[in-house]
Amino acid sequence: ESYSATKSWTLLTGDGTKTVYAKFKDVAGNWSSPISAAIILDTTAPMVAITSPQDGFISATQPVTVSGTIDDNTATVVVKVNGTTEVLAQVSSGTFRADNVPLVLGPNTIVAIATDPATNSSTSNSRTVTYQPTVILSIAITSPINNSSVNTPTINVSGTVTDSTATVTVNGISATLTNNSFTALNIPLTNGTNVITAKATKGTQTAQNAINVILDTVPPSINIYTPDANSTTRSNIVYGRVSDDT
Repeated sequence: ESYSATKSWTLLTGDGTKTVYAKFKDVAGNWSSPISAAIILDTTAPMVAITSPQDGFISATQPVTVSGTIDDNTATVVVKVNGTTEVLAQVSSGTFRADNVPLVLGPNTIVAIATDPATNSSTSNSRTVTYQPTVILSIAITSPINNSSVNTPTINVSGTVTDSTATVTVNGISATLTNNSFTALNIPLTNGTNVITAKATKGTQTAQNAINVILDTVPPSINIYTPDANSTTRSNIVYGRVSDDT
């Protein structure tokens, strides 16, 4: 064949080491000694699989560690989260490990992508990991205010709770939740001081907050001592007594 600085060869089929030979002849008909080169043909993508965390895992913290198996220790493994964020993994002895893999709040789809030196690539099974931070449960009554007085036999109680999925009761009566706000209707009162307790429950966590509400249905009475009834006086001062000093 005519001389060319580059030459294409078709290798024999099948992965493995292929030896390519060449020799050259000058215009005088002299042949060079043969030269050879070993070429590794690799058309097989590495096999990669995530083994941890398990699919459906709920994590209270982030970032997380993702690990798994790889059948080619020369491959590069990248862990990808939600199709965008990539974290390079360490590969050793048939396994890979990626630390500090970030999560967003809620469900996250995680895959591992392995690429060998011949650029063959494969994608692992996907895992869904949900980031759900632990919320310290607390509850607060915002209405009515503590030690307030009312003259109705029932009241509505409202407030806030840190976990919108918690169960809330007020004096044993179920409250309705909208996001992180709760309202309990028609909480019964008795005359005098009533303890109003709001209680939140979520799993093993409980929290409560209590206030006092005073039911007072007796109107105040008043007596005038001076001046006497129907009397004539030059003073503009009136003395008397009221039954309720509030």
